Amino acid sequence: MSKAQNLITSCLNEMNSQEFKDTYESLVNLTNYLEEKNDPDPDELAIVEYVYQMIEKMKLLEGVLRKKVSSIDDKNASGILKKLYERPTNGNTSVMFK
Repeated sequence: MSKAQNLITSCLNEMNSQEFKDTYESLVNLTNYLEEKNDPDPDELAIVEYVYQMIEKMKLLEGVLRKKVSSIDDKNASGILKKLYERPTNGNTSVMFK
């Protein structure tokens, strides 16, 4: 596994951690409260806007990270299959289990 793949996997694990989920839930609760407020001040409106932007960017980032891990996994799997097909065989299937 490459260093980049390890770092990406680490980021994805962090994004799925309970601490991250708790933070996300707190931000959602905050935005819900501020959106329901009758007369929010400009700072509160900015908070809502930035929280939505952050959530959107985090979801986009997670999608790109998952896509990258998937493409790395596909390349690794195709490399294994390619090596398997390139191996000389003696007519039996035992080569598949080495």
